[in-house]
Amino acid sequence: MERGLFGPPSAPPVPPPDRRKLSDFADPYQAFYWLGYFVKNLSIREAPPEPPEPRKQPLCDTAEFCVFDTETSGLSAKDVAIQCAVGFFSADGKPMGFYDRLWKLPKGTRINYGSYKIHGISEKKLEEDGYDAALEIRSVLKMFQRMRERGKRIVAHNASFDCRMLAQTARQHGVDGWDITTADMFCTMQNSKPRCGLVSEKTGRPKAPSNAELYKILTGTAPSGALHDALVDIKVTGRSFVEGQKRGWW
Repeated sequence: MERGLFGPPSAPPVPPPDRRKLSDFADPYQAFYWLGYFVKNLSIREAPPEPPEPRKQPLCDTAEFCVFDTETSGLSAKDVAIQCAVGFFSADGKPMGFYDRLWKLPKGTRINYGSYKIHGISEKKLEEDGYDAALEIRSVLKMFQRMRERGKRIVAHNASFDCRMLAQTARQHGVDGWDITTADMFCTMQNSKPRCGLVSEKTGRPKAPSNAELYKILTGTAPSGALHDALVDIKVTGRSFVEGQKRGWW
């Protein structure tokens, strides 16, 4: 009795496909048929799935310090942040990544013309490119809370102003739970004031340095880039913070 393609139950075990020989088949036609079937099934066999990429940790879980800055609709108690940038840095000051977004205005709020002339952010630009401020401020709050929880510094130049603006923005957009205060922050402006030796031309008293002034004192060169853009400003502040550490200022 001829052996079938896979052999009768009593037949010896069939060799695996990559070890079969022509003599294992009853005739060449059977071998040709089997070869076609085997190749077809190989061609449609799915490739093994690629291993998933390792999940990246949030920067607020790994950064040694972060720096933030805001651009605002004005300076009053009713004004809000319309741009917020947060930079995350390693211990040696190397940038690890940035958050930088425009935030839409709450209803009924306008941009003060004096502020617009400084930062150049228009109401039209916010309408076109701005993000939902309520969602964004919750994200920023979580970043800051995580940095605080880890005991890492949250740095700003003129921290009291930016902290006040973020708190006002949270209230204006109905976001509860904003609990970041100036006590949670490190201000390069206030901490460098006693060391810079700058004097106000109007009052003759010691004055706090601007972001650009502090950078030049610490590095010897003026900062590059368009200042009064929050992303540019935090890069300047981040460098000043690291240079101040090197000098033992803080």
